[in-house]
Parts: sequence; structure tokens; C-alpha cells
Amino acid sequence: MPEKKRHLPDEVEANLKNQILAKWYPRAVDDTGGGFFQNYNDNWSPGRAGAKAIAYESRLPWAVAQAAMRFPEQAAMYSAAARHGLNFLANKIWDQTNGGFFWNVDDNGNAPFGRGGIDGGTKQASGNGFAIYVAAAVFQLTKDLAALDLAKKGFLWYDSCGLDAVSGGWWPHVNNDGTPVHGAKSDAWTECYHQFRALLNVSARLRHLAEQTK
Repeated sequence: MPEKKRHLPDEVEANLKNQILAKWYPRAVDDTGGGFFQNYNDNWSPGRAGAKAIAYESRLPWAVAQAAMRFPEQAAMYSAAARHGLNFLANKIWDQTNGGFFWNVDDNGNAPFGRGGIDGGTKQASGNGFAIYVAAAVFQLTKDLAALDLAKKGFLWYDSCGLDAVSGGWWPHVNNDGTPVHGAKSDAWTECYHQFRALLNVSARLRHLAEQTK
């Protein structure tokens, strides 16, 4: 193996630890509003505020849960950040009244009611998929039954309202109360890239959960 290629794995891992993980954690942890800060300027000063989206608020705790299992020397800090993210999903992004995960909330975790489209008050298959995926990952890391319960609760909620029992497939968007947002079931890009990818991720993680909880 050429000398340069021999060192490549170590260089990639060092870049991951020093230029990605060390930049985002614990800097991104929002101890006041919950969840994670989403925007930074080029000097890493806080950027614009206003909303926290489920995709981002799921990906950061998922990534840090993986980091905790990969890098034991920093596992305590990474695990705390993963639990922090899960708590925000469970207590703020999860709709405590109707069930399901909102697409986005404001900086303090308040859902923006009365907004249509694909954000705000509506809920998406992809967003709910992200949240289920991270809850399962945090359970894998911590064996915390609250994480397992959230993964189950999220799956069962979308399974009960997001599955089209008449024509088949999944409704990509549902209203706050779980009723489907009727219209095009797929616009190709959204369905194939976001919805289908999210459901594949959830399927893989649920299979892993089934193995862990036998």
C-alpha cells in the first residue's frame, strides 16, 4: 500500500475528531432553550436564530451517539449531548397533545401553530423517521428505556395515521391530529430522497432494536 494511503484512515479520523466533532460539541448544545443551536457565522459565533428543525435536531444527537461508541475517551461528554438531544425531541418536538413529531419548533421548543405547507404545524414522514432513528440510536448507546419507548411511540403513531390503508404507501405529510394532508403522494424528489430514505433508516434501526431487545 502506498505510504500516503496507509495514513489516510488516521487522517480521516483525526479530521472527524478535531475539525467536526470538536467544533460542534459541546458548542452546539443549547442549555437554555433545549436541543442544539443551528446557525453559526464563519468565526463560530452564533448565527441567526428563530427555529429548530427536526432533521437537524435529530442528526446531531444521532451523530454524537455514534461518536460516544466510537471514542470512549470522550464518551461521557458525547453521551450527555445525545441524551440532551433526545430530551428535546421527547419533550418539545413531540406533540404532547396529538402525538407525532413536529417538523419544526421555535428556539424555545414552542410549535408554530397555524402554519400550513410542509413545516410548522404539519408533520412529515421523514421528520418522524429521523426522530425514531435517533431514539433507537440513543437506546443502543445508553440502554435507557425512555429512548426505546420514544422510538416505539413514534413508530406506532405514524404507522397508525401515516399509512394509506386504501391506496397503499405512506402519506408524506399529516396534520396535527394525524389526518392525512391529501394531495400528491409523491413529487419524486421528496418521496424518493427524503421519505423513502427516512423509512429505510427506520427499518434498519428497528431490525437492530429487535435484536437488542430479544
